[in-house]
Amino acid sequence: MLQKSVALDGERPLDLLTSPSGTEAIQDLLTRIEYGVYA
Repeated sequence: MLQKSVALDGERPLDLLTSPSGTEAIQDLLTRIEYGVYA
């Protein structure tokens, strides 16, 4: 949660939790990881 993520356009997941759109981006990323969709 503290390291920047390429999948989140270089943002830290922790920083994205402060907005609804950021929270949605994190949820989308976790769903892609869960189903093995990385692109």
